[in-house]
Amino acid sequence: MPLKKLTNLEKNQIDNDIKNLEEKKNYFQKLLNERELLLELLIEELLILKKKYNVIRKTKIIKNINQNQELETLNNQILEDFINKKTKLYIDNRLYLKRMILGNYKKSFEVVNKIIDNKNIQKFICNIEKNIKLIGITNTGKVFNIDWESNINKDYKLDNKILGNIHPSEIINFHSIKKETRNYLCILNSDGRFKKVLFDEDMIKSNRSFTITKLKNNLKTIDSFISNESKDLIILTSIGRIFKFNLSNKFLTPTSKQSQGLIIAKLLPSEKIVSCCTFNDGENIFLISKQGKIFCINSNEIYCSNEYSLGYLNEKTQLKNDYFLKIMASNHYLDIETNKNKSARLDLNKLNFKSNKSNFLIDFLKLDNDEYLENCFRLENFLD
Repeated sequence: MPLKKLTNLEKNQIDNDIKNLEEKKNYFQKLLNERELLLELLIEELLILKKKYNVIRKTKIIKNINQNQELETLNNQILEDFINKKTKLYIDNRLYLKRMILGNYKKSFEVVNKIIDNKNIQKFICNIEKNIKLIGITNTGKVFNIDWESNINKDYKLDNKILGNIHPSEIINFHSIKKETRNYLCILNSDGRFKKVLFDEDMIKSNRSFTITKLKNNLKTIDSFISNESKDLIILTSIGRIFKFNLSNKFLTPTSKQSQGLIIAKLLPSEKIVSCCTFNDGENIFLISKQGKIFCINSNEIYCSNEYSLGYLNEKTQLKNDYFLKIMASNHYLDIETNKNKSARLDLNKLNFKSNKSNFLIDFLKLDNDEYLENCFRLENFLD
């Protein structure tokens, strides 16, 4: 292109820029001089902003609040929001206390009876509610408090600051307790000694760990649960013997925190308590072994040990070169881990239990000869 033509193009562009700037100058001068035009422009721009950022406020503005109450007020607002959204609290296998929205909670149960990543293993789940207390139980008979409300807006780890001198490997269970209801903390030791203690107001208010049962020699606390007398108790021993008890105060009287408890299961010399759980009449009961065998028994088939002290023993549940790890009722899910980093969430009601398929889980997980279940965690069902 000739230089003369390029020069003309530049000149035309400069003339157009001058003209545009002159128009803008006149428009802005008119805005300054005419108030009505200025207000019309402000209204138009504010309506655009309103449409773009029309989001409902998630916090409340409260007047005349002092500094000491500010944090508590904010936590209460956040707590109400979580309750309205049916958010869950859970503790994973790395002892992190986290929140889970309802949608993600439902999705986590869509993959039942399938292999999942170990990071998804959960040891405990409960609903976020007002006036609940979270506690942990150790195999040494200690109860410790988890201050979840102060950390409700963030995930945090149950580390030495919270656990104190409690080693993570000592923790056997976590429980949620409703402060306004009458709850009994039930403890079962390896020698068959059972203790049922009213979780009173002093225990609820206490933020310190305390001993709920004193253990002698090499005895350990095997299992624990919270009872309100509406369910029954079932106990599993190392040889597959099952004891079934009515949990009402008429048959199992509550004891004080200082008492040793009652021997409700008389064991053989080499026999030990393995696990226990609560159940409703007519529910199926599942027995899980270290090598992955699962047995299903209807609770109505089991004798009541309040009347038959020898308990119930079925030859179909006898094990060779294996032993039981857990007993659970059909209203729970089961998260499992193996020693080779495999894991799964099981809905045992969906498994096909036949007499020739009592070891369904071995085929399902494809366990190697040297592989076994390392951990089993019962999870309550909050999907209904």
